[in-house]
Amino acid sequence: MSRLLGAQNLEQNLVPNFQSRVPLSRYEPCDVQEVVRIITHLQPRVLGVALHASKDATINAVALATSKHILYINLDNSCRRSEFKTLLALNNCLLVSFGMARIVLILYRFFGCRARGVDLGTFILVEQTIKVDTAYLSYQELNCLQQLAMNLELLEAKKPTHSDGEIESVDVVDGMVVIRNSRYKTRVRRSEQTTIVMDTIDGETIYGRVNAAEGKNTTVKVLAGSARRNVENIRIVGREKLTNAERARDEFILRLLRGEIPLQGPYFTDLIWFPAFASAQTKHQDAAPASIALAHLGLNPSQSQVANAMISTNSHPLVVVQGPPGTGKTRTIAAASWYWDQNHCPVWVVAQSNVGVKNIAESFAKNGIDFKILVSKEFYVEWHEHIYGPIEEYLIRSDDLFQDPDPVYAENRLGDSNVILCTLSMLSNPALNDCQIFDLVPVERLVVDEASQIDTSEFMASAISVLNCSWQLFTFVHSICSINSGKL
Repeated sequence: MSRLLGAQNLEQNLVPNFQSRVPLSRYEPCDVQEVVRIITHLQPRVLGVALHASKDATINAVALATSKHILYINLDNSCRRSEFKTLLALNNCLLVSFGMARIVLILYRFFGCRARGVDLGTFILVEQTIKVDTAYLSYQELNCLQQLAMNLELLEAKKPTHSDGEIESVDVVDGMVVIRNSRYKTRVRRSEQTTIVMDTIDGETIYGRVNAAEGKNTTVKVLAGSARRNVENIRIVGREKLTNAERARDEFILRLLRGEIPLQGPYFTDLIWFPAFASAQTKHQDAAPASIALAHLGLNPSQSQVANAMISTNSHPLVVVQGPPGTGKTRTIAAASWYWDQNHCPVWVVAQSNVGVKNIAESFAKNGIDFKILVSKEFYVEWHEHIYGPIEEYLIRSDDLFQDPDPVYAENRLGDSNVILCTLSMLSNPALNDCQIFDLVPVERLVVDEASQIDTSEFMASAISVLNCSWQLFTFVHSICSINSGKL
C-alpha cells in the first residue's frame, strides 16, 4: 500500500507544449518500491531526475518526473540500494536533467548504481545527443569523481541567490538605467541568470536585466516599470554566472562522462588523483646541479631546498609547499622563475585572485625576471589601474591580447617572455587558445599559488587541454592553521 504523504499541483510555463498543471506526489522514505511500480506502469520514454543534498553531505530527497507526473521521495538510511538500481535501470527509459554529469556521479555515490542520461543543457534532439554514462569510467575513477561531485553540489548550494549592490549614482540614458557601482566586489555584473531589482525613493520597483558593463558603469535594460534616476536600493536576484574556471571544470567532468577524454592515463591527472599509478610511470633521475645557480639569491635553507626541487629536471614532477604567511613562498616562486627565465624555460604562474598574481609580479620585477602579466579588462579598467603602476610595463590587458587572432600579434605582445602570470580564471579563458598563446609559451611548468583556495579539479580542468607532454606542477598552499610554524 502506498504511503503517500501528500499531493499537489505545480504550475509550469517554462516548457512549451506540455501541460501547465503537473501533479506532484510526495512519498515516504521506505516507499521506493511503490514509486518503481508507478513509473514502470507509466512506461515513460524520458524520466527527469533532480536531487536535494543536505548540509551533512547526504541526499535527503529525489524528484522523478515524467511529462505528466512528478514523484518526490524523501530519503533516509532505510532506503534500499537495490530498489534504486531497479528504478535507474528501467529499459527504454532515458534519464534527463540539467547538470546530468554531476547527478549520475552523486547517484553512484549514494546508491552504488551506474546510470546513463542526457544533460538538458547540451542537447538539441535527445536521439542525437551524446549520452552521459558512468560505464566510461572505472570504479577507481568513479570513486574519485563522486566525492568531487558532492563537494561541488554543497558549495553551489551555499552560493547566495540574491545580493545587494552598492551604488554611487544612477542615471537614465536612452531609456535604460545606468548604474555607477561603488565597489568592485558588489558591482552589478552582466549575467543572463540574474534579474536586477531597483527600489525608488517613492516606493516604485523597477525590474531589469544587465545589457552592458564597462568599468564602473552597468547599463540595465528595463523589463518592468519605468526608468528613473531616484533609485534607492539595488538587489541582484539569482546566482551569478560561472567563472571561466568553473565552466572549464564542468565541461571537463561532462567530457569524461561522455567518454571523450580519459581521466586515468594522462600523467597530469595521475599525479594528483592516482599517485600510485603515476609513481609507476615516473623515471626518477638525479636532480640537476642547479643549486649553485640560485646561491646569490639569498634564500634560507628551506627556501633553497624548495626552489631546487622545483627546478630539478624530472626528479620532482609534483612539488607541494605549505607554510604560513611570511615564510617566503613568493620569494621561492621568484627564485625558481628567475632560473627558468635565465634558461628560456616556459612557465605559467597562476593564483586564484588578481591581487595574489599582482603581488607575485611585483616580486618578479624586483628580481629582474622577464615576464608578462595578463589582466582582465573587467578587473583593470576604472577599478584597479592604480595598483599596477610599478609593473605597468609588464601588463597585457585581455581585450588587447584577444583583439587579433593572428598569433603574430600575440607574439609581438609577449616579446621574449617565457614567464606568464595570470589568474586561474584567465588560464581557463578559451580566448587564450584562440590566439594560440600556448604555442608561443607552452604550459610545460605550472606554478599554482594560493592553492588552498582552489579545488584541484579547477586547475586540472583548466590546464588539461593545454599541457605539453613534458611538464611539472608546483602548488603553494597558504596554511590557514599555522601547522608549520617554522620558516620556509
